[in-house]
Amino acid sequence: MPGSKLGALLAVALSVTQIRGDLLQLYDPLDPPEYGVVRVKAGSFVANDPVSIYNLFHGWKGAYHPKSGSNAALGSVRLEMGGRSGAWYLAYAHRYDFVLKGSRDFVDLFHTIKQKASLAPGRRYRLDVAIRGLEADSLTLSRSWRYDIAAGNSLRWGAAISLLRANEWQRGSLTGEGVATETKAYGFDVTASYRYTHNYLYTLAVDPGNGYGFSTDLAIAWQNRDIDIGIEILVNDLLGRLRWFDLPYSRVNARSENKHYDQRGEISYSPTVSGLETSQDTTLGLHPRYRFSFSKGFADRYRLEGGVEESWGVRMPYLSLGYRYDATLAMSLSYESRFGSLGYRCDWGDFAFSFRADALRAPSVVGATLLWYYHF
Repeated sequence: MPGSKLGALLAVALSVTQIRGDLLQLYDPLDPPEYGVVRVKAGSFVANDPVSIYNLFHGWKGAYHPKSGSNAALGSVRLEMGGRSGAWYLAYAHRYDFVLKGSRDFVDLFHTIKQKASLAPGRRYRLDVAIRGLEADSLTLSRSWRYDIAAGNSLRWGAAISLLRANEWQRGSLTGEGVATETKAYGFDVTASYRYTHNYLYTLAVDPGNGYGFSTDLAIAWQNRDIDIGIEILVNDLLGRLRWFDLPYSRVNARSENKHYDQRGEISYSPTVSGLETSQDTTLGLHPRYRFSFSKGFADRYRLEGGVEESWGVRMPYLSLGYRYDATLAMSLSYESRFGSLGYRCDWGDFAFSFRADALRAPSVVGATLLWYYHF
């Protein structure tokens, strides 16, 4: 992110005071609400490497800033409502998670085509794209335990199991090669292997139904109260499985053999597609998502935390500094280095909110969370 944008965003953040925001919308079984409290949470995080979030859906216009290697687009959304009875926490949630990764060559070719810019004749492109996505409703039951190891040291661990009803699934990859044949023309030969509920490669109407299954979440944390330090490891979707009936599956090869020019001289393709189009009864695993964190308290009011969150190889290291003003007000500021975003979080009584971005204008990262605790 350009220094001017970072400086402007930091000035806004510091004017509100300390800040922290949420990244992946992970579920932590070590963080249930108090007994007799209903928790309502809505959170989202979207990030994209090559262009801003707005321009991602509007022709890839504006500033273009791809990574030198693999480029990623990532999203995580979670709506949750649940309550605690005794040691158990029961919650309903709706979740949407996706990761899309593409090679630099693919991103460059796609951007050039979108801008209708000139290609360099003879240039070859390595075309690699992969996607994983899930949208599902879940019913989650979780519990946590605590064990005092020795004076000042404690160990906590928690587990959750969720029943899932999925209505969106994306898992596939596309590999091949492209070549610029003219300044405004190109050829390609690609192979795709793809399981989906909606086909984003080409127009194909399907009726995929739903997938049913489960996922498990595990967390373990160690804390030393004497020197106020802590370590936590969290894993979501460990050992998760979904059973699909008649899930569409494609394994096809596409070649740019059929092309024509319109009246403006612009080229369009009707590629030759061959291979397998079918549907299958299949059981598919979920890809785990992780968080590792280390925290240290200072002067009874400040807390420094560092860690990393990961989803399908996209790692996001972060660092946050929090400040607790009193028993009802706490705030924190955080920086995430993978996409270069700043985050702010404020907890005030029974409410909390956070926001995150990498720029004030045309951000490539946008995140927000709202949290409410209802006492009954």
